[in-house]
Amino acid sequence: MDNRINIFQACPAPERRLDLWIWFSEIHFRTAHGVEIDVADFIAGGDRWWTALYAGDDRVLGHGIVPRDKSS
Repeated sequence: MDNRINIFQACPAPERRLDLWIWFSEIHFRTAHGVEIDVADFIAGGDRWWTALYAGDDRVLGHGIVPRDKSS
């Protein structure tokens, strides 16, 4: 396969573990309504979301993802 995504989650609790490896030759992204979107648009949307999360934007709260405390 030409591409690989590796997701690893490190948690202090031993019962929580996530290792995910995905190999693929091509990838397509779709909206929640099934409309295919360009890879560059998908990446730009992700960048906007993470930027909003770190800026404290209320629209991205409540999904179980929180920015790391900068004091730690």
